Amino acid sequence: MKRLLVASALTAAAFGAANAEEMRFATVTAERLEWQFNTDQLLFDLEAIYGGDEHRLEFKLEGHRPEGSDAEYNAQLVYNRPVSPYFDLLLGVELIEGDIGTTSGASIGIEGMAPQRIELDAHATITEDGDVLFHGEFERAFLLTQKINLLPRIEVSAVLTDLGVIDAGFSELELEFRVQYQITRKFAPYVGLSWQRVLGDTGRLLRQAGEDTNNTVALLGVSFWF
Repeated sequence: MKRLLVASALTAAAFGAANAEEMRFATVTAERLEWQFNTDQLLFDLEAIYGGDEHRLEFKLEGHRPEGSDAEYNAQLVYNRPVSPYFDLLLGVELIEGDIGTTSGASIGIEGMAPQRIELDAHATITEDGDVLFHGEFERAFLLTQKINLLPRIEVSAVLTDLGVIDAGFSELELEFRVQYQITRKFAPYVGLSWQRVLGDTGRLLRQAGEDTNNTVALLGVSFWF
């Protein structure tokens, strides 16, 4: 944990030095804040940004909290720097609270607009134990009317190095479809369906424990920013 705090301080210091003369802004976004009915859990996907067009500091928090259980989440503090007209480079630190316990590490990733207007957010994390994890999100918005959007989304996670009894490979896959109604540009409720599959050795261990590895859930949520 001490190494994580030191790395966070260095990330913030590097941002402050680079951003000294740039006009700054701040935003808070809830890309997804939803209740998933079949699994009875709250999912959250939040982001806070402070900085300018060339240098930004971002805090990302994504996870879920099943009813009656503790939350599992990924928290990132990253320095964001554009590297092309369409993509930004992300460098920072990450804290993970999940099935593998609590771990932290350094992260590197990219986010931006891929061909066919696909929004991409992907990063790899090197944990304090030397393990390498990957997480990627891909989303495309289809405008059905001036206020209604169809938002298909793919989310994938993988372990790139052997992790104890879990061999390297894909660990989770999620396919999601949301229909979003924009009441205003800053506030949009939505409904949707999500198909979730646990893969590889992680799925095998869950099956041995009698747990489901394949779920389809209905969801109701809201997106907003300010």
